[in-house]
Amino acid sequence: MLDQHCEFKAHVDIDQMVRFYNACDIYVQPSHQEGFCMAMLEAISCGRPVVGTRVGAIPEMIDGSGAGVLISPNQPEELSQAIIRLAEGGGARDPRAQHSYVVQNYSWSVVAEKTISLYRDACLRKTSMAMNHTR
Repeated sequence: MLDQHCEFKAHVDIDQMVRFYNACDIYVQPSHQEGFCMAMLEAISCGRPVVGTRVGAIPEMIDGSGAGVLISPNQPEELSQAIIRLAEGGGARDPRAQHSYVVQNYSWSVVAEKTISLYRDACLRKTSMAMNHTR
């Protein structure tokens, strides 16, 4: 029954990904565990409404972007209700704001600058500790 309403893809070329994200009505990431979910971030950036579980970085992405609904992992009823809610237009969202959130927080230049800053701070702390230790 589900296959009548969904298309499952085993592999999608990178140049087709944006087309697929833009073609979907709702992006669903029902992870049991997750680190940083790039697919979720890509769907949010494309302005899609999303359903994701409260694992890894997904809550931060959904809460920060206002892109959709968070659910508990391993809760099929909660998952189906969230999908229905978004399909019926529930959950106010702004696709442009979603894209802007991704650009402002996760673009390569922003992530690179945050990484450089983290290393710079670590080096300064190490230098400071070494100087205090030699006194």
